[in-house]
Amino acid sequence: TFCNLCVEEIEVGNRRIFTALSAKGWSNLVIKFYDEADLNYDKDQLKSRWDVLKADWRVWEKLKSLDTSLGWDIVKGTVNTSDDWWDMKLKEVPKTSKFRHKGLQNLQQL
Repeated sequence: TFCNLCVEEIEVGNRRIFTALSAKGWSNLVIKFYDEADLNYDKDQLKSRWDVLKADWRVWEKLKSLDTSLGWDIVKGTVNTSDDWWDMKLKEVPKTSKFRHKGLQNLQQL
């Protein structure tokens, strides 16, 4: 729900350059999120979620960067490769461990 609503706000132009959403976008997101999810989160709480998703996306991109011959596990939605490759990546970018057994959710929207 959160990702869908963020995409909606971006598509209607409620985003500023180099930032997340405009003030109007955040206001709309708070209202729409409450309407759809019945959860009363404020802008700071939703912005925190945005920041976590953005950081996860960046780690995901580092995980896949420069490796063009990787396999893909459709069931898990993550990279399917050797344990040696994973050991190497975990040394390079320790935060990638969360994606070893389960890929990034909502990848299409991010």
